[in-house]
Amino acid sequence: MKRSLRLGFILTISLVFATGCWDRTELNDIALLLGWGMDYKDGRYIGTAQIVIPGAAQSGQQGGGGGNNNAYFTETAIGKDITDTTQNLQSKLSRQIFAGHRKDVFIGEELAKHGLSKMLDEYSRNPDVRLRTDIFVVKGGTAEDILKIPNPLEKVPALAALKLHQQIGGLGDVTLANFLIDASTEGSSPSLPVMEIVTSSRQQDQEQGSSTNSTSFAYAGRAVFNMDEKLAGYLDRGEAELAWWVKGLLKFYRVTGVIPQRNGTVSLNLSKLGAHIQPSLQGNKIKFVVTLTGEGTIPENNTSLDLSQTKNLNLIQNAFDKQCQQQVQQVISKVQQEYKADILGFGEAFHRKYPEQWKSLKKNWGEEFPKSDVTVKVNLKIKRVGLTGPSLGLKESQIKE
Repeated sequence: MKRSLRLGFILTISLVFATGCWDRTELNDIALLLGWGMDYKDGRYIGTAQIVIPGAAQSGQQGGGGGNNNAYFTETAIGKDITDTTQNLQSKLSRQIFAGHRKDVFIGEELAKHGLSKMLDEYSRNPDVRLRTDIFVVKGGTAEDILKIPNPLEKVPALAALKLHQQIGGLGDVTLANFLIDASTEGSSPSLPVMEIVTSSRQQDQEQGSSTNSTSFAYAGRAVFNMDEKLAGYLDRGEAELAWWVKGLLKFYRVTGVIPQRNGTVSLNLSKLGAHIQPSLQGNKIKFVVTLTGEGTIPENNTSLDLSQTKNLNLIQNAFDKQCQQQVQQVISKVQQEYKADILGFGEAFHRKYPEQWKSLKKNWGEEFPKSDVTVKVNLKIKRVGLTGPSLGLKESQIKE
């Protein structure tokens, strides 16, 4: 009984000191950061934050463009490194910066050329950095400029960049994690998706011929980095999708092919994409066989072929196999010969199969990778062709069975 009383007394006293989270920060004291950008100029870092305005973000207004109804604002600061820049930015804000919900990080082209090693160090140490964050290189521009561009469909433009990336092959949301893995893997070179500032002209008055310029941003491929985390060059949007198919990270792919036998085009929506890299070592010669697979549906047929006929379906499958094989071979050759950067995982595949030989090759993989032979094989299956075999725009005499 005495032991029970003593235990009860200890628990009661403990409750006095267990008063909750003493160091918590109230929501009204937080500056919620959704977009972040870093630039480099004259030996200094420039940081730009895209911060949510809570009242405007909760209103029923759509989009972030124009007027005083923006659901966000941007603030900029300069510093000697990432941490110094962030502290200088904090000195301009009445609320504490909170980056736990950050969706996007933009890297200006000059900083990408200078190198991202300092950024990687800060991001790998900072517990507030989310690994499920998208990082983009701004091709031919600055992060500060792109973060100030409103988007008509999203209240906060940072959300637009993330959704844009997700529409391209189902990518997005894991860029930082993938970049850190590739940058820390011996023999591998990292890459990042690219956004580009786009200016278009819209005609307002047909009689007077007046026009106005509108600025937006668009997904523009991937930036290739060397093993020193410095920008080596770019892959365009189509090349980037094929590269990520080889890497095994692409979830879906849309392609339009020309069918030479019928002087027309067919579009194919591919899913269930697969990729396998098979290395082999013959003497001192390194070889790879890349096998790509996928299943697809045909949303559009502009040829005279009746797709309900098996022979016509095989003809189209073979045409797509050949087209994809040639395009992927060109992308691999560009990465090998022009950039000499293994962003596709060939070194990792070789490491898994030949761990002993890899020990002597990994330090010189930047030289060995361009010399290796790569063969590409593509095997696509068309599962559905829609509700009709031939195109409805053709007369019966024009249909090729």
